[in-house]
Parts: sequence; C-alpha cells; structure tokens
Amino acid sequence: MEANKTDSEACIARAQSAAAEGDFAKAMRFCEKSIKLYPSEYAKKLLEEYKKNLDSQGSQKDFSRSKDVPNMSDKAKSKNHAQNEYSSEQIDAVKKIKNCRDFYEILGVPKTSSEADLKKAYRKLALQFHPDKNKAPGATEAFKAIGKAFAVLSDVQKRKQYDELGPESFEDSVRSSSSARNRYSNRTQYNTYYWNDDDFSADELFNIFFGAGMNNRRHQAHRAQTFSQNNFNTPNNNYAVLFQLLPILIIVFLSLLSNLMIGEPVYSLQRTGKFAHKRHTNDHKVPYYVKSDFRIETAHELARLERQIEEELHMELKQNYK
Repeated sequence: MEANKTDSEACIARAQSAAAEGDFAKAMRFCEKSIKLYPSEYAKKLLEEYKKNLDSQGSQKDFSRSKDVPNMSDKAKSKNHAQNEYSSEQIDAVKKIKNCRDFYEILGVPKTSSEADLKKAYRKLALQFHPDKNKAPGATEAFKAIGKAFAVLSDVQKRKQYDELGPESFEDSVRSSSSARNRYSNRTQYNTYYWNDDDFSADELFNIFFGAGMNNRRHQAHRAQTFSQNNFNTPNNNYAVLFQLLPILIIVFLSLLSNLMIGEPVYSLQRTGKFAHKRHTNDHKVPYYVKSDFRIETAHELARLERQIEEELHMELKQNYK
C-alpha cells in the first residue's frame, strides 16, 4: 500500500508540472491516476482546480474565435440597406420586362398602336427603368430592352419586317444581316438594323427618347464621313473647311461668354426649395423646374432656354452611360 502511495505522489508531482506548463488536460489525467493508486483529498482538490482552469481556458478560446467572426447583425444591416435602394415592385417590374419575348409586350401596347402611342409608352417606361431612378438588379438590361423594342417598332420598315417574321425569325434575320455586313464592311449600307447592347450608347438613347430614328443617326454619320473624305483630299480645301466652321466657333464662344456673365441659373432639372414650379419644354416635353418669379420676355428667348435644357439632359445621359 505504501508503494501505491509513493507512485500516487509521483503522479501528483507530474500533474503539477503539466499544470505549470498550462496543459491542464494532462494534469487532470495524472491526478486521476493518482487517485486510483492512492485516494487522497489533496489529489481530488487538485483535480477540481485543474478542471476549472481547463474550462476557463476553453472559454477564452471561444471568445477569441468569436471576435474573428463578422457580426451577423452588421451583415443583415448592410443587406437591408442595399435592399432599401429599390422596392419589391421595382424588382417585379424588371422581372416582367425580362420575361417578355415580344417587343409589343415589352412596351405594353397592342400591335395596332400608333407612333404617338409608342412614344408615350416608351417615355413612361424609360423614366421608370432609368438606372438613376431604378436601382433594382437587372434594371439596366430592362432599360436597354425597352429601348430596343422602341427602336424597332418606331421604324416603319423594321416594324413591318418584325410583324411579318415574328420575334424569333426577326432576330435571326438581324444576326445574319449583321454577319453579312461585317464580311462586306466596305459597302456603305445603312438600311440594315443591328442591335448590340454594347453599342447602344447614351446618344442613341437620347435620340430614341426624342423621336429620332436609328437610321437617321447613321445616315448623318455616313454623310459626315463622306463630307470629310471629299473635303480633305486636297490641302486647299482646309481653309474652306475652317471658313465654314467659323460661324460655329463664334456661336460656341458667345455661348461660353454668356454663361460666364450669367449668375444664378433660372431653371433646374431637379425639384429643389428654390426651383419648385414644374414646367415642360414645348418640343419634347422634358420636365424642368423654375422659381416662382420666373419670367421670359419673348417666345424666342423661351425656345432658346428650352433647347439649352434639352441639351443639358442630353449631356447628363451621355455622362451616365460612358
């Protein structure tokens, strides 16, 4: 029995050594072995102490790990903040547009709609799905799909082709026409419509919004290119071109000079405390806001102001889609 007591004391010594190194699990094992060899109150007391130390050590490790885990409430707040930028109605509206397979369905008009009906529907949807107004996922793609539908249906020839072929056959025809045009790029053919989301710039969006067709823009570009080639073939024509551009340069200079002389603007594209009275331009019904004491002396000055407003909107859309 004395031999067991000696071995028991040796186990206690080894337990104390392990505890000093911070290995309380090992210290507990030696305490338990000591109690089996020779039960003593001292060994039991050490066992309880080492058990408490081990539990405390585990709690500290759990606390350390918890500090490395992101706060779930913060994640939820961030997610909720992102969702607050758009409503569930906007999400449903985007899904509805993306599920449409027909241009008439996208614009929400019947096949018998007039050009005025198409413009009215497009303006309404363009404002609803503009990326500045609608932050819902997929709103930009829906906005482009609306523009694509209007670009085709607002063109008499393309609308007739679309009605005859149907959506799928029309898209196949567009793709095949595009491939042929790429193979024969030296031919100046501008009567083939081709849709590419990457090429759909802010200029085209603006032109479509104000009723200008895609073909008209391309025709103007082709005419400008032809003019450039014909007039820069000889050095003597450079002076003639400069002379023709001189009136434009004078107008630009006078416009810049007038802007420098003008103090506070007389209108704003956004409603503010000062600019609270809503008006629309006569040509394209672009909304703008003026002060309560807004006055224009002549119809000519009003027309010039409204042209400036439409040009400012044009530049704003262009900047947003660069």
